[in-house]
Amino acid sequence: MDKAKQFELGLGPDPRLPFEFELKRSARRKTLEVRVASGNVSVRAPQYVSTAEIKKFLSERSAWVQQKLSEQQTRLADMPVRTFDEGSPWPLMDSTLSLRIDIGSCGRCKAVDDILCVQLNQQKLINTDPKELIREQLEGWYRAQAQAILLQKSQVFADNINKAFQEVRVRKTKTRWGHCTSKGVLQYNWLILLAPEAVVDYLVAHEVSHLKHFNHSRQFWQQVEQLCPDYLQHRKWLKNYGFSLWF
Repeated sequence: MDKAKQFELGLGPDPRLPFEFELKRSARRKTLEVRVASGNVSVRAPQYVSTAEIKKFLSERSAWVQQKLSEQQTRLADMPVRTFDEGSPWPLMDSTLSLRIDIGSCGRCKAVDDILCVQLNQQKLINTDPKELIREQLEGWYRAQAQAILLQKSQVFADNINKAFQEVRVRKTKTRWGHCTSKGVLQYNWLILLAPEAVVDYLVAHEVSHLKHFNHSRQFWQQVEQLCPDYLQHRKWLKNYGFSLWF
């Protein structure tokens, strides 16, 4: 494979670039952008930008990219290892649950006191890795918990500021913890339940405050502080450790 082809595939043939990257072109994009996330480098480029221009763009930002990669690799090394073995610990806000695995006629997951019981479908075990089935059940359980917990917390905070929201939605994302739409839909990343409850409360206070201030103005942050007085502390925690809320 020649170097030009390697570059188009994002394999970084330029010897001045000591990192690999993914190249994505778009007809709608107007500018070049480099992103470093989870230890990976990606470049977004307009269709019309030449390979030479992209090489020059990356060379000029090489030191910055390497610094970000180094920072993220250090953080990734500190990522907690989530295991799917009997007795492994799983967090739920300020609680820690111990995983218990059973086999039965259907797949389900429920918490009983401090035990997180996962039952695996015996038929599915014939052709599926049990760890994948456990992950599936855990994700479903965390999603259901998040829907209930975040709805309840959102209602409390919304009532506090005399605002109404349309609904609460939960999903799993890598880049965003929450969002409030212009129609009053509150969206949360259900992985936030792996964080301390005070951090969960900060996130909810943040999104609910957007029902009153659809921006990040001084008035918005004053509203967040009214709902969550220690929000700066919890905001910092999420910024520094949010990367670890994953499985």
